[in-house]
Amino acid sequence: MATELAPFLRTPATAFGKPIARLGLASYSNSSLTPDDFHGALDRGVSFLNWAGLAEGPNTDTAFTRAIATLGGRRESVVVCVQFGARTADDAKVELRAVLEALGTDYVDVLTIY
Repeated sequence: MATELAPFLRTPATAFGKPIARLGLASYSNSSLTPDDFHGALDRGVSFLNWAGLAEGPNTDTAFTRAIATLGGRRESVVVCVQFGARTADDAKVELRAVLEALGTDYVDVLTIY
């Protein structure tokens, strides 16, 4: 049985029209997390996922990318944040296309400059 987040962590803060738990999950490409770990965190109330993205190189086959790609209808309830390495508009177009393809989604909610 899944363990729920403590009530103070479940209290949502609203951004982008979605409730966001106060606790999120970030992943770096060299982590030992699995897609099941991400889904387990989501089952327990985590709704903000932060990926290092392609800013440090083309590591697109990670537990994070596989977890996002398999969210299906659940994607709407998860805020996905990606670190962005691009510094020009042309590079940003290329990087964003690659990010969306790696994540198997047609949008990300937050991009941060890495």
